[in-house]
Parts: sequence; structure tokens; C-alpha cells
Amino acid sequence: MTRTIQFRKALPVVHTIFAVFFGGAGLFLRDALLNRPFLSNPVVYEPTLRSFIWPWPLKFAAILDMPAVLAGILLSWAIAQIDQLRPALPAWTSVLSMLIFIPLLWFAVGAWLDRTLRASQIKSPDTAWNLCLLFIAISAITTVSATKFVVFGALLWLALAMAIAAHALLKWIKPRATGHALDTK
Repeated sequence: MTRTIQFRKALPVVHTIFAVFFGGAGLFLRDALLNRPFLSNPVVYEPTLRSFIWPWPLKFAAILDMPAVLAGILLSWAIAQIDQLRPALPAWTSVLSMLIFIPLLWFAVGAWLDRTLRASQIKSPDTAWNLCLLFIAISAITTVSATKFVVFGALLWLALAMAIAAHALLKWIKPRATGHALDTK
């Protein structure tokens, strides 16, 4: 009996570690850049500069987990709207809200991979791991852009969602085209 890796368990752990490592390194680099003395000023920090300084590790973590980032932003915004009477929440709470959604996102991706492996539509787990590594490599390549990395990340995840939908559609159409009944397993 061969043991197969359950992607729905492995991917959330791996990608949460990726997000903590790369996102934390990127936030540390951004903080180091913003808090460095410049000429006669003790510190260069301005609140608007936070929006413009995105080191590579932070962009990589954001692209790799773009749906979780967007869900975390929406959650942070909703909490801020509810909590308007109290002082503003610290910035780390928005990062924490994004980290909540990362395991959920990758659990869904892993569950889809597990279903396709079980249905033998992907011939081996190595192919599934190669697809995950290809997605990570494409995410790393799209961080090259200085300003459009959010658009590239959204387009990358949209392309992934369209590929999953096309896969499901082809799985549904193929048995009907051959005249066989749908598999109910």
C-alpha cells in the first residue's frame, strides 16, 4: 500500500510558512528602509511611504496568496467600519487577518488537487507537485514589476480559477459526449 500525500493537509501548512517567512522578511525590510536616518532628519518615515515600498519578499507573499490578501483587507476594512468609535487598530491586525485566510485558501486548492488525483485525472502526485511549483515560480517571476504586481497576482489567480473551472467543465462534458453516464462517486 502506497502512502499518498494529502494536498489538503500539506498545502495549507507549507503556504502559511511561506507567507510568514516571506511576508515577515518583506515587512522587516520595509520597516528597515523606512526607519533609516536620512541627511539631517533622524528618520525618513512618512505614513504615505508605506504604500510605495514593497520589497521583493513582500510582493512574492502577496502574489502567492492574493485571494487571502484581498479577503484579509476586506475583513480589516469591515472591522475598521464597525470600530469607528474607538482608536484605529494597529497595522499588524490587517496582517493577522490575512494570515487567517491563507490556510483556508490553500485547503481549498489542496482539496481540489486531492479530488483530481483520486479521480485519476492527474496521473501521479509528482505532476500535482510540479503544478504547485510552477505556480510558485510564476508568482516569483511576476514580482519583477515594481507597480503592477497586484494586477499580475490577480490575473494569475484568475487564470488558475479559470483553469480549474475549465477542468471541471471538461470532466462534466466528456462523459456526455461519449454517451456514458456521469460518474457519481
